[in-house]
Amino acid sequence: GLGTLQGWPVLLGLPALPALLQLLFQPLLLESPRWYVVMGNDIMAEEMLVQLRDRPPDDLEVQEELYCMLEAARRGHDLLQIQLERSLTRASSHSSCGSNLG
Repeated sequence: GLGTLQGWPVLLGLPALPALLQLLFQPLLLESPRWYVVMGNDIMAEEMLVQLRDRPPDDLEVQEELYCMLEAARRGHDLLQIQLERSLTRASSHSSCGSNLG
């Protein structure tokens, strides 16, 4: 078993496996568009959204999502709250980005 004299190195090394996998795959991961918005880099935010959504830059959903991120950052609102409000109101109307949030 792992609790033996011979098994302790395996028991000690197992927690390192997820960190090693993250290190190996880190170059393949995209940056968060939200992070770019917070850092003030709207162009990179849009590029990341285009890659993540696999849509052209002029796609309406990409532009709406970018606009919502920019508005959330500008108004200091939590983006998840705005997206939740937007998804709840989308069924009944087409309000944009929780624009009724103060």
